[in-house]
Amino acid sequence: MQVDFSAPILDLNGQPLVDDNGPVNLGVICLQALLANHDEDRNLSGLEKVRRFNLATEIHANKIVNVSAEDIALLKQLVARSFIVLVTGRAWALLDP
Repeated sequence: MQVDFSAPILDLNGQPLVDDNGPVNLGVICLQALLANHDEDRNLSGLEKVRRFNLATEIHANKIVNVSAEDIALLKQLVARSFIVLVTGRAWALLDP
C-alpha cells in the first residue's frame, strides 16, 4: 500500500498541528515512533532494530512509500505507544484509511 508520509496531522478543528519545527506530518510522527526507545522494546533483537531503522530511512528519504501490511501494523502499534490520542487517531486514519 502506498502511504503519503507528507500528509499533515490535523487538530480537531482541521488545522495542521505545529511544533517548534513547523507543521507536523505523518512522516515526522512515524519517524519519531520508529526511532524511539519504548519500555516494551527492551529486549528487541538487533534484526528488529535494523528493520525499524531501514523503514525510518525509507520514510525519511521519500514522501510516498510503498509499505507492507506488516509495516503498517508496526507503525500503528508504535505510534499508539508514542503519542497522545489525537495524534494516534489522525496517524492511524492516514496509515490505514
